[in-house]
Amino acid sequence: MDRDDAKVVCAARLAGVHGLISGLLLAYETDLGDNPHALSAGQKQRIAFARAIYLEPKYLFLDEPNALLDHMGERQLGDAIMRLNRAGVTIVMTVHRLAIVNLADRAAVLERGKLVHYGPRAEILGRLANSHRRLKLAATRNDVQNLIDWVNSQFLRDGDEEFKRRAAVVACEMFNFARTNGPIEDDRFLGFEFRFENDTSYSITISEPRNSKHEKKVSKVRAGVKEGTDKDMSNEEASLARVIKLSERFEHSSRENESEFFAELTDIQVRKTA
Repeated sequence: MDRDDAKVVCAARLAGVHGLISGLLLAYETDLGDNPHALSAGQKQRIAFARAIYLEPKYLFLDEPNALLDHMGERQLGDAIMRLNRAGVTIVMTVHRLAIVNLADRAAVLERGKLVHYGPRAEILGRLANSHRRLKLAATRNDVQNLIDWVNSQFLRDGDEEFKRRAAVVACEMFNFARTNGPIEDDRFLGFEFRFENDTSYSITISEPRNSKHEKKVSKVRAGVKEGTDKDMSNEEASLARVIKLSERFEHSSRENESEFFAELTDIQVRKTA
């Protein structure tokens, strides 16, 4: 088959490797057989992806396409996959690193060669985290690191560092507020629940089997955040103020035998592009 130079460049641009190829000594005429060390393993993986695109496939099967890529390469791969999908290409991927799973419409999970989960992506991601999304901690400073470790374990996708960091901050600040606004007792415990609302947002709930009577303090902090006067708050009030600022939605309820704090957060990258 004769090479179509225009299609070669188009495929390279779509795969995000046009600049990479142009920077080689002989650009598109570089013979990788004679220059095996001209590209890294990750760069070779991206070139292979461009070659697949050149054939204008209707179906594209990718075996761990991000396995050797750095963060930038992974982002460019994701952009290319989204453009191909919009052009009507059906893409099937097998992955271990989960950073690009959020591009999928549906997901399947295999264990020892058997299909154990299949369905909409958000549902499957939530199901994977389901067995680890409840926690009970003593209301003491000593359990803060356990809380951080638990929050970090909820995130299954690579590239979620900022999302994960904000979750840990919100969980710790909610814990700090609840802990300091209650009795100091050795047998006092707080319950935590982590839930993926969908693939771009999650919620953290802290509950305790007692009436906290925090309504006035919560209202005060909400008003302070809204009016911009939260700089004059006490330490525990400032903790709650940070939660409210970082959350897409924050709620507090207190009944006779239960007190609950709820915070929902959205991926900051999604909010920027919305």
